[in-house]
Amino acid sequence: MALTKIKLDSMVTGTLPDANIPDDITITGLSGTNSGDNAVNTNYSGLAVTSTSVTDGTNTFNKATDFVSATSGGTFGGVVNIQKSSSAGAGVVDDFIKIKRTDNTNVLNRYTGILFTDSNTQGSAIRNIRTNYEQHYQNDLAFSTNVAGSANSLSEVMRLTGDGNVKIFESSVDGLARLDMVSIISLADGGTVTVTIGNGGLIMVSETNSGKSGLFYCDYSNNVVVEVADPSSYFETTDSGANWAIFKGSSTASVTVKNRTSATKSISVQVINSSQS
Repeated sequence: MALTKIKLDSMVTGTLPDANIPDDITITGLSGTNSGDNAVNTNYSGLAVTSTSVTDGTNTFNKATDFVSATSGGTFGGVVNIQKSSSAGAGVVDDFIKIKRTDNTNVLNRYTGILFTDSNTQGSAIRNIRTNYEQHYQNDLAFSTNVAGSANSLSEVMRLTGDGNVKIFESSVDGLARLDMVSIISLADGGTVTVTIGNGGLIMVSETNSGKSGLFYCDYSNNVVVEVADPSSYFETTDSGANWAIFKGSSTASVTVKNRTSATKSISVQVINSSQS
């Protein structure tokens, strides 16, 4: 036979004899594969790429399910960490992870947000809502939950308005708007807890063992604690008595709640505070 061409995928040194050349020539010591004249090496420093996946030797990412397409959407599997490693400075837009709505339609109450689901059931959501269609920067932040128990039924339960107010909406179950503040503190006899009121504030103290409660008001400048309500006559507004004492000094924001019951008791303390900052 006449040898017309030998195609190798690696440099070969040395000479070949003119005669007795076999039909097949095997060259050893090469690594990798070549499927054609224009084959692409898909192994880059341990990163292997195929038409369906990418792997670094330890983790494999499926292109169809582990990456989100900007045009067609997609899903992330497993635990996803979104992290910003550096700061551009306080108040700079680049400091934030952004969820952006790109259209610029002047529509009132349009929003962007995050929806939390349990399987396919809507659970709760946070929305940034445009409240003035002429101004992009006038927005509220709204919180919604699934109170009806149906698959796709979200009701707004709280809103932080753009001008700094807080709205708590009535429940669709009983029609009541409730603010439940949960607190519990265990104090031995003679033990105290300090409450800070700012310029002034309402303080509600409840003994959880007995259910007895009192409501008090005081301000920064005066040493007087006003007893607004004490249905069980169980509290004192000076450091005296055999139950609970609520008292303070002049020109201070600190109010002392003291256990004088001769036993360890648990109390719940709630404060509605007035402050300039």
